[in-house]
Amino acid sequence: MRRCRTIAWLLILSAGLLLGSCGRKTRPVPPQSVVPARITDLRAQADDTGITLSWSWPDRTEQGGRLKSLSHFLVEKAVYRADESCRECPIAYSKAARITGGTLPADAAGRRASFRDLELQPGHRYYYRVFSSMGWNVVSLPSDPVSQVWRIPLASPAGFTANAGDGIVSLSWQAVNTDIDGQTQTGTIAYRIYRTSGDGQPVPLGEPMSGTEYHDRRVVNGTRYRYLVMATHAEGGGGRFSELVEATPSDLTPPPAPRGLKAIRTSDGTSLFWDPVFAEDLAGYLVFRRNAYRAPEPGREAKEEQDLDYIEIGSVKTPATSFTDHHLPEPGSTWNYTVKSFDTANPPNLSPFSWEVKIKRERQNNESL
Repeated sequence: MRRCRTIAWLLILSAGLLLGSCGRKTRPVPPQSVVPARITDLRAQADDTGITLSWSWPDRTEQGGRLKSLSHFLVEKAVYRADESCRECPIAYSKAARITGGTLPADAAGRRASFRDLELQPGHRYYYRVFSSMGWNVVSLPSDPVSQVWRIPLASPAGFTANAGDGIVSLSWQAVNTDIDGQTQTGTIAYRIYRTSGDGQPVPLGEPMSGTEYHDRRVVNGTRYRYLVMATHAEGGGGRFSELVEATPSDLTPPPAPRGLKAIRTSDGTSLFWDPVFAEDLAGYLVFRRNAYRAPEPGREAKEEQDLDYIEIGSVKTPATSFTDHHLPEPGSTWNYTVKSFDTANPPNLSPFSWEVKIKRERQNNESL
């Protein structure tokens, strides 16, 4: 009897296992097809109150498929004294933050995430790395680590000035050798320049530098730029920004002077012709005239009158290279003509005068060059 009962229970258990295994199954999903690609552009920036991390949202899986959402980001952190260095020693990370993710739109490329660490101690180096997660322990590989040394912030550079030129803005400031508490700093101090144009956010120009001058040649004439400078420890640790300065470089280079000026007397006046000037920003030409010599009237003492001041009598825009003066010299006088080219700058730059040509009108109405 006992044996029959044992056999009955085994039959019931086997039936249950068979029934439980008859549900519909899905095909297994390779982990790489859902694991987010690792973050490759983690950045760390120290300032006077903390360290800011920033990175791009991954929008692809390890196999290249598009991600539709992310559960969260994991930020890990390690801290050591700045004077402790061991390149071969493993870094002991611990959890620093969990940042909620969300749905990724189709144009998610370039979307940035950030974390600001304010729990810092002066004279310590901080290491960070970031993971992205789909949830349910589906976590990416760690990003490359970044590190920053945080110190008592350096004082802001004083005497910061900006002088604009033609295609250049020259910056200068006074050296910094103390922190914000007035304590003298003995380490190497470098400086980082930040620039913005329009309503944009300031961005650093290159790497920190040791000098107290910077010449920004990556500018466009006529554009207003704003600058800041910050002192930093060469081995890590930032300072406070200087005052904001502004500068607008402008075109100060004139075009070449016109050449080949000629004058012809016509029934309508004096026609002037010259060779075209070749300059990328050429806008046109200005025409000038002056009274070079007036003969004395009959019966009066001869007197030469010189008028070296040119009078602007007209202008033409490119591509024209001719002009007609409809006024006639008085009998017995000579008029001198010259031309300048000008560019598109505001105000425009003027070339030197071209050579002169003369128109002389005799008393007998015999007119000649």
